[in-house]
Amino acid sequence: MKKLITGVLVASTVVACGGGGGGGEPAAIVTVAVFRTLGSTQCQGGGTTAATLQNALINAGVEVVAASCGLDGVFRAPVCGTSDGKIGVFDVATEHLSIATALGFSLLTTLPNAQRQPCG
Repeated sequence: MKKLITGVLVASTVVACGGGGGGGEPAAIVTVAVFRTLGSTQCQGGGTTAATLQNALINAGVEVVAASCGLDGVFRAPVCGTSDGKIGVFDVATEHLSIATALGFSLLTTLPNAQRQPCG
């Protein structure tokens, strides 16, 4: 599992402009993907939005590099009132992972069949 997480961290490196020391080279921001359920249910919808979850991260001081929606990839029977599997997915600076997890977010790698998709 540790190798998988390391691979995800390396694969999610994002280059940001500015800051850092001297030579005009961009500083690299290493990110990790986290998610949280939107709390919506089959037949009824409801829940929250990815934008609301993103604002909660930002207000707590977490650097959000990218945001999207998704499905958790868990098979569930079609039963009104139960979870529909919709999630908010966020690429956050690795150094802020502990803050994100304290807010109830989890590593996306814990959902091996999850799929990102545009919000809307």
